[in-house]
Amino acid sequence: MSRLPLGPPTVTQVDRQVIELNDLKVKLFRKLDEAITGKQLVDLHTHLLGMGSADFWLYRIMGTYLPRVCELPPRADPFAKTERNKLDSNITKLLKFQLAARILKKDWTSFLEGDEIVIPIHWDAKLAKKLPSERITQLQTSFTDDVVYRADFLLTVFGLASSTDAQDEFLVALQTGKLRDMLCNANHPTVFQTYFRHYIIFNARKAEFEFVLGLPNTALLQLMEFPTIGQPDKRDKSGKPSSQALAIRALVQNGFSMLENNGSQAGPTGLNNYRGRFTPEFYPKRFRLKDSIYGQRLEVLSILINQVASRYGKSGVSLVEFSLGANDLLSVNVVKHLTVASVFTKGKQPVCDLVIDDDIGWADKNESPQERNEVYGTDGGETAPEPSRKRCRNSAGQASVHSSSAVGRQDPVDELSSEEEEFEVSSEQEESEVSEEVFEELSSEQEDSKNPDLRGTPKNSRSFLASKSDVRGPSWRKHLGAYNEKPRGFTYYFLAAFNRGGLHLPNLDEEPAYLELFSRDGPVTKLEKLMLTVSDENKPLRHFWRDYVVGLDWVGDELGHPFCALKHSIATSTVKMMRKRGRSRFGMRLHAAESVPHPWSSNLHEGFMDDMFMNHMKILRSDIKFIHAQIEHKHLRIGHGIAFLHVQQGRARRELRRRGIVCELNMTSNRYLLPMLYSNNPEHQGPAGSCMTLHRFLNDPDLQSLVCLATDDDGIWPIRKCDLHYHHVSVAGEICRAIDTGCFKSEVELENLVSLAQSSAFS
Repeated sequence: MSRLPLGPPTVTQVDRQVIELNDLKVKLFRKLDEAITGKQLVDLHTHLLGMGSADFWLYRIMGTYLPRVCELPPRADPFAKTERNKLDSNITKLLKFQLAARILKKDWTSFLEGDEIVIPIHWDAKLAKKLPSERITQLQTSFTDDVVYRADFLLTVFGLASSTDAQDEFLVALQTGKLRDMLCNANHPTVFQTYFRHYIIFNARKAEFEFVLGLPNTALLQLMEFPTIGQPDKRDKSGKPSSQALAIRALVQNGFSMLENNGSQAGPTGLNNYRGRFTPEFYPKRFRLKDSIYGQRLEVLSILINQVASRYGKSGVSLVEFSLGANDLLSVNVVKHLTVASVFTKGKQPVCDLVIDDDIGWADKNESPQERNEVYGTDGGETAPEPSRKRCRNSAGQASVHSSSAVGRQDPVDELSSEEEEFEVSSEQEESEVSEEVFEELSSEQEDSKNPDLRGTPKNSRSFLASKSDVRGPSWRKHLGAYNEKPRGFTYYFLAAFNRGGLHLPNLDEEPAYLELFSRDGPVTKLEKLMLTVSDENKPLRHFWRDYVVGLDWVGDELGHPFCALKHSIATSTVKMMRKRGRSRFGMRLHAAESVPHPWSSNLHEGFMDDMFMNHMKILRSDIKFIHAQIEHKHLRIGHGIAFLHVQQGRARRELRRRGIVCELNMTSNRYLLPMLYSNNPEHQGPAGSCMTLHRFLNDPDLQSLVCLATDDDGIWPIRKCDLHYHHVSVAGEICRAIDTGCFKSEVELENLVSLAQSSAFS
């Protein structure tokens, strides 16, 4: 009988363990690469507006796309002879861009009556108060088609006071002064004073005009010293942006991603500032600039999905379930930009040999390759594709764009159904198409529309193309200068998100107004609107929900909000109704057990902290049990679920296992947001602690591996790539980090993790 060696392990034993561990890692990395090649990965937990890196938003959207499609009208137009001509020009441009973006509004029947301007459209309260008689001069000097970043949004993004109460003039002046100091650039000393003012903008999300105080994108680009058409490029002697401009760029980049103050990837100092501060560091700070951008330019949602899809395709992800606000998914104007047809074009070119108006920025069919490269934004090494000459006819015999090649495999969201096609283009029934008089005015109809030298004719105008039913492909492609084909086999769906935070009353004097706002925009009101929308046979949104929406999502900062509004009978009835109508896996996801104040696992009964934690978890468990029973004991997931790892939550873990409820773990998100990971073990803290949570999920006997990995806002953290393999990005990067930190004991655990994510999808 051999005797076990006493004392510490020998060098030989340690070496053997290291070799075995390295061999296992090699096998796991090989297994991961097989999953990537086979497109077996899925991302079940991410938010659409949390996607896109800071560089994408700053350089591609703010610095490239917006300047090409937006215009900041000058205060004085030397080419206009009268005030009416100036105003006609502005309104015409507005209508052209709304037509081009396929944003149509009811009651837009005319814009000229006699000598006065008439805009029969809903005006919000602030605008109606400021312009009771719709004064022409005020409208002419205040309206802009450029994206305007609201003052209160900028204050939130830059970490200043977020209140902009108009009653306190001293507070407004103080906040404006702080904002001016942060955006100071000696090369452009008068930009802030000139352009920081009130503007009239068109809020495309709400389909209404608004009167806002803010700074337009054009002015912000000047402060960051981006090259601007028609403006001198003021830089230092080295030809690079000045230090002040770079500092402002870093501030703006931090408005999109959690970075260091200089714009570099967050280190220990930056992470310490973020942890435990879900509000405001994560939300609303990293979303306010995006709200301003896509709120006024809805097509940016299509651009974002196109960009994100390419990244997912490279990481072997074939299915994504994006979370997006329920208000947006209940808006016809918004969902038009979320369909596959608006994100991916079926052909190599989005346009044929039709001539487009130069004032909108499109090039003539006879343009030179150099001119075409300038429009596409290429650097000389890449040549923009030649314009297609292919032409087809629709049922009315009208010329239109046609696509000859399909993209990817056929799937439920690749092709809109015939009913959905009607929904997307039936402006007469649902969105009331612009009148023929306005249409003719915008298109500047000429007698000979076949003459290629005549510009602005109905059949040659961008407005005409954008309003036709068979224009299939993104209208933004040429202006952006970048486009990604749809990855093979890639599909995406949406979860309708309801925010648990609601509205906080900042001032008791304003309580009636805020209570009225809450009653209009609260979760229950949204649920009632949702039920009416998806149950009405004649509503076009019903078809979009049938093909694209696969579940409901309960989101927001959990601190102080343990209750879940999705236990309301309207929500559970909606789930059952959607299942009966063909979406059999329609489910619910609860963001829960994440940002909960908690005691250390080893120090129980710590008084107030312990009581608050236990009461929160008790309410949460009760809601989970109730919802699971109401939706027929299936298709319920937990977003995060870290608090269930606490030593006091053994019973809760067993309940999750018994009900088959999967937790969606987001390791990088935990690293950025959670101050401690429900353990007093030093090994479970620090950079590797977020990975160790997966190890604990996989090895807890109560849970038995009911966990999958996801990204949870790829662009905000950001999840660039793993340190070991350049091609491991997104979900693959998360799995790679888990392998490297020793979370998996065998290849079977990795296979189970991947297969569980696939089987847990609501789609």
